[in-house]
Amino acid sequence: MERMVYMLCMHPQLYVDVSVLQYAIARPAYVTALKTLADAGLTDRVMFGSDGGPRFLAMGIDAIEQAPFLSDKQKRDILYGNAMRFFRVGQSPPPRASRVCGG
Repeated sequence: MERMVYMLCMHPQLYVDVSVLQYAIARPAYVTALKTLADAGLTDRVMFGSDGGPRFLAMGIDAIEQAPFLSDKQKRDILYGNAMRFFRVGQSPPPRASRVCGG
């Protein structure tokens, strides 16, 4: 987690997906990881994916919704808002490159 926080702080364009953590580590460690990111002020760059299938999806969403240290806004951002912003849903697409790289 220390290295993840460091990378996020050094690279403001970097986001993190915590979906695999929901089933790769024990629930208390997962909650600790979310709290570490929240304490570092990085919840605006945390995204939740659907890795692991329906059972793990529900467990991961529940862990975020039950986290007492996350505000309602932070929960919405992690579960929805950050991905919407990252993928520019509802926004104008970025300008197209005028040439192909190397060409």
